[in-house]
Amino acid sequence: MDAETEVAIKALRRMLAALNGMGHQPALVGPLACSAWGCTSPRAIVRILTPTGDSQRASILSAARGEGFQQSPDGPLRLTLVDAKLNATARLELIEAGTPFLKQVIGRAQRRPVLGVDPSVASCEDLIVMGATSSDPADTEDVINLLRVNAGRIDAAYVKREAETAGALDALKRAWAEAKRRG
Repeated sequence: MDAETEVAIKALRRMLAALNGMGHQPALVGPLACSAWGCTSPRAIVRILTPTGDSQRASILSAARGEGFQQSPDGPLRLTLVDAKLNATARLELIEAGTPFLKQVIGRAQRRPVLGVDPSVASCEDLIVMGATSSDPADTEDVINLLRVNAGRIDAAYVKREAETAGALDALKRAWAEAKRRG
């Protein structure tokens, strides 16, 4: 395991401990969550969906600082954890569940092992919809991989309905066609 992944695991453990200690039930999303569904991603980015909002943001960021995180200049909910011993840094993004869909993602999350940690992880279907709504090409690649690896297990009707609601049906169709092409 490379140093970046080791620090990402440390960041995941620390942030989950901080959020759970405050009574929040977060869900892992993004590249590490995709790994819980059989995908491999070269990105060791920790993304955590929290059922919080403006009123809890300051206390969450305070707890994060207590766990050794520093705020990134990229935004108030983007954090870094530096491990001087490993000479590596982990990036962590907190995403606030500010929409009905994101709240639903947290409610549908289930415990799945991710690199030796057992967090609540967004469902495969929800990760596909979230990735289809993203403009980041790396997220699109994660969607393609999720579709390839999990084609026979996903609830396609749910994915289609939620992607359509989110205005991402065309992006989903393109990703699905690419997943089929890659076999």
